[in-house]
Amino acid sequence: MDHPTTPLPEARLLAGRYRLAEQIGRGGMSTVFRAVDELLDREVAVKILDPASPVKDPAAAERFRREARATASLSHDHIVTVFDTGIDEGHAFLVMELLPHGTLAGELARRGPLPVDEVREIGAQVASALQAAHAAGLVHRDIKPGNIARADDGRIKVLDFGITRLLDEAHDEAGPLTSPDSILGTPQYLSPEQARGDAGDARSDLYALGCVLFTLLVGHPPYQGDSNLATLAMHTSAPVPDLAALRPDAPAPLVALVTALLSKDPEERPAPAGLVASRLERPASDAPTQVLGPAPRTDTPPTAVMDVPAPEGPGRRPAAAWILAAVAVAALGVGAFSLLSDDDPVAGPDPTSAPTVAALTEESPAAGSPTVPQPPPAEREEEPPAESASEDGDASDPAVAADVLSDAVKDAAKAEQLSKEDRRRIDEGLRELRRALKDDDEQGASDALSAIDQALSDSGRKGDFEEPFDELKDAVDDWKSAFD
Repeated sequence: MDHPTTPLPEARLLAGRYRLAEQIGRGGMSTVFRAVDELLDREVAVKILDPASPVKDPAAAERFRREARATASLSHDHIVTVFDTGIDEGHAFLVMELLPHGTLAGELARRGPLPVDEVREIGAQVASALQAAHAAGLVHRDIKPGNIARADDGRIKVLDFGITRLLDEAHDEAGPLTSPDSILGTPQYLSPEQARGDAGDARSDLYALGCVLFTLLVGHPPYQGDSNLATLAMHTSAPVPDLAALRPDAPAPLVALVTALLSKDPEERPAPAGLVASRLERPASDAPTQVLGPAPRTDTPPTAVMDVPAPEGPGRRPAAAWILAAVAVAALGVGAFSLLSDDDPVAGPDPTSAPTVAALTEESPAAGSPTVPQPPPAEREEEPPAESASEDGDASDPAVAADVLSDAVKDAAKAEQLSKEDRRRIDEGLRELRRALKDDDEQGASDALSAIDQALSDSGRKGDFEEPFDELKDAVDDWKSAFD
């Protein structure tokens, strides 16, 4: 792991089976041990959730077991395997495969920015893990280099799926940690909607993946403020840094993908995760890859639970309101914040100060310079709404054909013949297609067309859209033939 190990003075036997040998990681809300499974005679990692707060409520304990079973049911090449879960002497725990090589956070600290092709491979494997988890109804909510590790065979493994839900269930009697009055996550990798107080969904994981890809390419996260609040403010309002300028050897399609993943609006991010994985798996250009040396680094806070003051009054959204106010205050400086609150400001990335946050997992180092250069906001070319498609447009133009299909989908949704979720997935595919057409990205267009086809099939009403979809396919094929 990325932390010094601490041998235990007396090996403890957990649940009558797991002998804890040494502590290999620690945060404010969990401790990780190297242990031996005495039943199967193998080394494992044991994570005990919040050792200082035993689970007392039987109902909460049962909910924890149920959520733990859902987490343990994930079986995927790029998701760390959970072998067992339970509650021993009031302490909730997880037993997982032991990954001895540490996380990408430690790797970044040693190596600096990674080669482009390696970043593609890592990103594709993480996206593949996200696709499997999202299909099972699990959202990670804390994707970061510190939660991504390598197995012995070199495969990438994502750690801590479902950990926020598990913590909620384990501590339900004291109020869930991810209630509207608190925000759980790592500020440098938190999506704008989470920064505003929303729980986040699969698209929030994709935003975090964009932050991770940026970090692996550049050596530091896209946004680094002087405090947690300043960083959250940057996620919600600062323009996306110019990745092409910071990493000149990154191919244009990769730069476009990372930039799209960092969109403030969840609807504008490439989705689902499987589509992102397929775009990352495509080989990079033949241009030589520049290997950069280690960048200057500063330690950043671990995963944090930020308590939010609760204003009085019914029907409030405390986290959202408070964070938005904090964003405004951050623009005036931390000094202004102290005038509005009796609490100390949330600690920034200075590792010598004691942050007023509770850490969940092992610390996630983030290498980089203190400030990310912020380019001026680029004027965004708005996509024409579906309604603007001309009835006299050329159906052989893929953009026109996409608008025709979009109109048909909208009409079906209005007539309640198509669910909101089905329409959202189809619209996501159409947005990806328009983006690929604009970027002259042949493979991206093919992937988007496949995603649209799959979404139509899953809706159970593909036959209703057969004609406009076939016209769209023909138009895209004609468009692609122009590149031959």
